[in-house]
Amino acid sequence: MTARQHLKDQSNGWIENCLRKDLEPLDPVHTFNAVHKIVRSIEEFINISMHEVDLEQFNTLRVMPILRWNSYYNNLLDNMLRPRFEKVVVDRYKRVVLESHQMLVEFSMTGDNLGYSTVMEAAIFYQAFRRHFINTFLIVPTYCKGGVKLSESELLRVLVNISNFCLINVTALQTQLLLSHVYKDYQIDIYQNGAIVGNYQFDFLEKVFTEPERVSADDPVMGEAFKLVANRLLPLARGKVFSLSELTNECLLIKSYFEYFNHTDPIFTLLVNVVEKLVEHIKDEYFISVHQKRFDAILMSFGERDAEIIRQRLLHNSEDFVVISNSHHPFVKIGVHYKSNVNLIVRFLYNLKNASLNKSKQFQIKSGFIFENNVKIELGGLGFQIMDVKRIKRKEFDVVTFRDGVLFNFQCKNNFVDVTLIEKNREKFARKNSLLVRYYLKAIEKEVNREHLLIEKYGVQDVRHFVISRFPVVTKEPSIIMSKDLNRFRRPIVNKQ
Repeated sequence: MTARQHLKDQSNGWIENCLRKDLEPLDPVHTFNAVHKIVRSIEEFINISMHEVDLEQFNTLRVMPILRWNSYYNNLLDNMLRPRFEKVVVDRYKRVVLESHQMLVEFSMTGDNLGYSTVMEAAIFYQAFRRHFINTFLIVPTYCKGGVKLSESELLRVLVNISNFCLINVTALQTQLLLSHVYKDYQIDIYQNGAIVGNYQFDFLEKVFTEPERVSADDPVMGEAFKLVANRLLPLARGKVFSLSELTNECLLIKSYFEYFNHTDPIFTLLVNVVEKLVEHIKDEYFISVHQKRFDAILMSFGERDAEIIRQRLLHNSEDFVVISNSHHPFVKIGVHYKSNVNLIVRFLYNLKNASLNKSKQFQIKSGFIFENNVKIELGGLGFQIMDVKRIKRKEFDVVTFRDGVLFNFQCKNNFVDVTLIEKNREKFARKNSLLVRYYLKAIEKEVNREHLLIEKYGVQDVRHFVISRFPVVTKEPSIIMSKDLNRFRRPIVNKQ
């Protein structure tokens, strides 16, 4: 058996013998609705912990122990959160903390370590597994076939078990499968306990477990787009983490990106109009539930031809876990209703926005300049002196820097890579990856051939050339670096031998 076939078998085994086996006895409607509530609580917990508290409160959460949880800490959370959030929101937050405490106690009895000991560490734990939680939630209607109805507490443990002991392995195996397509000398070691270790590793996620974008929503330059719609934004619902007004504002902001980059897309406009109709069925400022007859009527109101386009974008038609987990379809059919939530809608629209803008030449050019500027800012924070040079004898350079007697010449590449292909279509990703590696190596060769211009201008003999890629590139070449890995330059510079 080849290494690749072994990896496939192991991945399929985890999906069938863990994910499907754990979900199959459960009642689909009850489980879906209960997990939907859990997902909201976890999303609120992550957002409040990381984005909705001040610095003093953040530092308090960093040291607040979960394993030794008691009434003192419970009251402390009340005092911290109740001035800003509704009682039901605070109660859900404390419920997550209490459940996390109980899980720590239970898992410690079997010698298992979940990897968190404080409230903030628990938020990071859930953030790391957020994608797995959502993917499990999306697969519930397909995999749940029985009549067992578990409580929310029991289902949270099921989600943690599936994420921490099943899907984390599926993700690792899928990544190793990709590497088997990229490297000709790929091989694995299989240990007696079943562990599989490949001779290459790869991680494409950003620092906060998100997928890379050409221009992220929190990029400072997006402040210019924000100004285009600032006077149309709605006041946010008081005391809530998620709300319809927030979703409406997100739609306005996404539209502003198109305006800022002078880009139009009739399909995007159509889908935003559809979403605005569907979210009229929002409940409790988060859940969206539309009866199938009403759902069909809304789609048909846009015309029969467009209705089919809309349906394909809003709903997945696969029963394959890997396909579903790499899609961004926001609605799930459960019983006689189509269901979603504000976060799934925002996730869908942002993915749609990225896919559309990536086709725009103007966006590609502008985002390239934005990326260059961000690289300069990050390198400046790492102690590099940014040289004020763009051209030398009519030859263009991206980012030229100086540190510790060495001149560093960085080429910034913002070539889009669809990261969903890592699991959906590894062969296609590998082909694209191979093309990019060859292209980047030629770019470095070009820089080496004209480094005399830099030597003449700055009088430095030690010149080093790198390509910084915004999107993931799998390669052994040390001169090609993903932008998320720029921190490697924190290490002392080694002199050339």
